[in-house]
Amino acid sequence: MHGGVALGDLVLAGAGVTWRASDAQVTAAVAPLASQPVARYLLAARRFARSPEAGLAAPPPSDGLVGALAQLRAATASIAAGNGKAAADALVAIGDRAPVLTMIGAISLANQASASDRDVERAWDAASVGDSRNLAQVAAAQALFQRGRYDAGAERIARLVAELDLKAPPPRLEAMAPAFAASRRGVVGWQQVWTTWRDRVLAGTSYDHVMAVLQASAQQTADVTLLLARAAELAGADGDRVLEVAEAAIARGHDGWAEALLRPLLRSRPSHALSQLLARIELDQGRLADALADLEAAQDAEAGDAVDLASVRGELAQIIDVARRLAVQCTGAARARTIERALAWGARWRAIDPGDTEIDVRLGELMLAVGDTKAAWRQLSSTIERDPWSGAGYTIVADAFERQGRLVDALAFWQQAIVIDQTNPTPRLRKARALLALGRTAEGDALLAEITHRRWHEVWTNVVDQASALLATREAPTP
Repeated sequence: MHGGVALGDLVLAGAGVTWRASDAQVTAAVAPLASQPVARYLLAARRFARSPEAGLAAPPPSDGLVGALAQLRAATASIAAGNGKAAADALVAIGDRAPVLTMIGAISLANQASASDRDVERAWDAASVGDSRNLAQVAAAQALFQRGRYDAGAERIARLVAELDLKAPPPRLEAMAPAFAASRRGVVGWQQVWTTWRDRVLAGTSYDHVMAVLQASAQQTADVTLLLARAAELAGADGDRVLEVAEAAIARGHDGWAEALLRPLLRSRPSHALSQLLARIELDQGRLADALADLEAAQDAEAGDAVDLASVRGELAQIIDVARRLAVQCTGAARARTIERALAWGARWRAIDPGDTEIDVRLGELMLAVGDTKAAWRQLSSTIERDPWSGAGYTIVADAFERQGRLVDALAFWQQAIVIDQTNPTPRLRKARALLALGRTAEGDALLAEITHRRWHEVWTNVVDQASALLATREAPTP
């Protein structure tokens, strides 16, 4: 700081030079560069940091991106001073150098209650250049709607769709419908806007714009198929886009159309994502055998790829769950083959995640669902064998039996969990609920009373409260 700074030093150090030093040091250091835009900007920023109004003391530099930053600083200072016209003037002065900076300033100005509607519109119009054109016009309309200027906001939306820039990012207009309908143009006017928007986009070649209209088509069901077809045409052979179109079709209830779109792509370029999406369609339609095959194909398609463990667990659990549902529907050899497939996936899961008890639970539930209690026990008992002195394994087994409606079988395991874990009232509450469900109310009430009369750690307060609530619902015996 003693010998002044070079321009490169000032650019690299930035505000550190002007904010960390004293006034005298800054004056001496920056003096040789006083005419440079970056120096003038940093000095203005120093004044602004002390007092926003002080940022108005000197005109900002007007050239390049530094000049655009300075104009935004000036606009911010004017907003703080309550001078909306000056703020809009500063934003207009940015021109097309930095539309993003203009949008930042326009947002701040629109949130200033004292700013006039005209100044807010000028600010958003200044931001409506290049890639920001469509988005800025939507923001301008939204600002007018928020100020109660429904007719002016509706006029903005109507003009936007009539002059839509198909080369700029597409607007999202679905949220505009209620406010637009509150204008004098009304619901009928919104339908006209929709028709204009739809026709302009369908006549163009922008995939992104077609998808934006499609996403807004929830209330325009008659147009969905037409929009899907155009989106698929523009997606071409781009796999990611085809997936996006298929997902949009599913969201609109066109599962069959989505499957017809995906099948040819799957044959030519099989992938994990495609198989997963097809399985999702098939599950929605109750086609369990097809879904299981596609879920298995999805795993084979990503063999060797790095995948996080949570995703692996979720997908393999889904495979076993679908196999369980399918096995229940099958008989004989078909059921046996389905069970073998599930066990094979369980083995693959265990090979990469040997300590996950969820594997035993899923396979145990499958065996219980098909009525093979011995095989179920072989699976579920593993959770106990891993740590026989913990109540967790017995709780897992009891819970699995309960989910299959085998309450009597679950009672013994709840009791063992009670014996092992005397400091946790949860197994007692679960056993009491099972007894009540079986109609053994006296035994259930006795366990509930035991919970409420003993002292437990405060962490179990909720369990005690549940037991108390259950006791409070007892009916008086019939005289």
